[in-house]
Amino acid sequence: MVKKIFLLICALIIQISMISCGTEDNKNQNFDYNNIRIKVFDVKDLNIIANDIFTEYLNSFTKDTADNNRKLKNYKINKIEIRNESSSSFEFFADYSVQPVNIDAWLIANGELSGDWVNNQNLFVEVNINNDVYSIEKMGTSPIDVP
Repeated sequence: MVKKIFLLICALIIQISMISCGTEDNKNQNFDYNNIRIKVFDVKDLNIIANDIFTEYLNSFTKDTADNNRKLKNYKINKIEIRNESSSSFEFFADYSVQPVNIDAWLIANGELSGDWVNNQNLFVEVNINNDVYSIEKMGTSPIDVP
């Protein structure tokens, strides 16, 4: 009986470890976007704003301070499409391609490998609007419900 309880506890610990590791991978899948924000004064066109903030997001992976596993040599934004909008936020769809230093780090839920590029990656991005400051609130490979 003690042996069965011991085995059950061991199996439970292993399962919890596997779940928490999977959650961490999913959390890092879209990489860090928490500090991506832009200040906009004269522009009200959400397509331009979405392109600017997504450019800022991708640029963060080209800097010397970027994590080497996630560092980009180059990128291209193929398409930006505004999906939902309200007075305090909006959502857009981004189709983009990247030329990473470590290709394995960028082979995520979508995208097509072509040489040293990962083409046609897709993200849905929610942007929070606070006066003239636009910041990325959420990202995912599925549409986001904007309030």
